Amino acid sequence: MKTKLKIALIATIIALSFNACSDSDSKSVEDSNTTTATTIEIDVECTADTTSADIESYITLESGDTIIKDEDNTTVSIFYDAEGNEKICLVEGKAHLLR
Repeated sequence: MKTKLKIALIATIIALSFNACSDSDSKSVEDSNTTTATTIEIDVECTADTTSADIESYITLESGDTIIKDEDNTTVSIFYDAEGNEKICLVEGKAHLLR
């Protein structure tokens, strides 16, 4: 009986020690892995005869961007600028990026 009481007492002390040493301000794993996506409206319309100056005014795509169609029959075009960056513009409809 004394052995069980000693084990229970030691376990309680260890549990309290770990609890006392924990950081109450630390984030949980779920909180630290949560990301917030930024919505960017694709509101730059493509021009009929696209020039390099037009392409510079289009929205730059970044790695991981997701193109979302907001309306049926939405069409976008993707161009490359002089530095090889992808640029997007709206042909028709409505769309946005999730970044």
